[in-house]
This record gives sequence, C-alpha cells and structure tokens, in this order.
Amino acid sequence: MTADYTWTGHSRFDEIRIQSAGNADSVTVTRWRDTSRYSVGGIYTPNQTWTFRAGLAYDQSPEANDAERIASIPDSDRIWYALGARYNIDKNNSIDLAAIYVHLKSSTINRKPLDPSEASGGSINGNYSVNSVTLGMQYNYRF
Repeated sequence: MTADYTWTGHSRFDEIRIQSAGNADSVTVTRWRDTSRYSVGGIYTPNQTWTFRAGLAYDQSPEANDAERIASIPDSDRIWYALGARYNIDKNNSIDLAAIYVHLKSSTINRKPLDPSEASGGSINGNYSVNSVTLGMQYNYRF
C-alpha cells in the first residue's frame, strides 16, 4: 500500500503575465488558494514476471469559486483513477503500461475583471465539464 499528501502553494502566483514583443502584456490576475492532494494506491506482485498497480487521488483546484476561474485554464477539484502494470521480459528488459482517468467536477465560470489591467477582457460566463484519459507505455532496459 502507498499513500501521499502534497501541499502546493498556489497563492504565491499573483498573476499570469504573457509578454509579447511590441505589444502590451496580457495580464490575468489570480486569487488562487493553496491546495492539497491526497492519494492512496496499491502494488501487487504475484510473481517475478508481473507487477500490478492501482491508485486513487483527490486533487483540489486552486480556484476557490466560479468568479476566480480562468477560461483558458478550465479547472475544478478532480479525482484521479490510475491503473498500471509492469511485465518483466527478463532480468534486464521490462515494459510498463499505465492508464489514468481524471474526472473534474462540473463547474461554472462567472469571471469579471479582478483588476483594472484586465478591464479589456470583459466578463465570461458559462459551464464546463472536463475529463481526460492518459495512456502510457514505457520500455525499460537495465544495464
């Protein structure tokens, strides 16, 4: 069994600033909060050939409410589901496979400019639902 707790200091990011030569900076003010991520998992090795892994994580969004969400970074609290396996071909060669499904809580955005530098951006209102699937494969050679 495995477990993890991670704290991230998102509150130190006051803004997202994009600089472009010859143009005024694009500034998005953030009022992010610090967040926590909790995860648990298990590893099962039935023999020397196979190892299986599974995990579950809850990851908080740094955006505390719909007025602070940023349209270009659609985020909300999320749950991660992960499965993986390692196949040992021999003592020097192995293959890892992984599948991760991330479900973000359906959310709304109701953002008005938080700072005068954002005034040209106008208001953004809407709903969104985001999910993702990641598949991975890795070949390992030990020497």
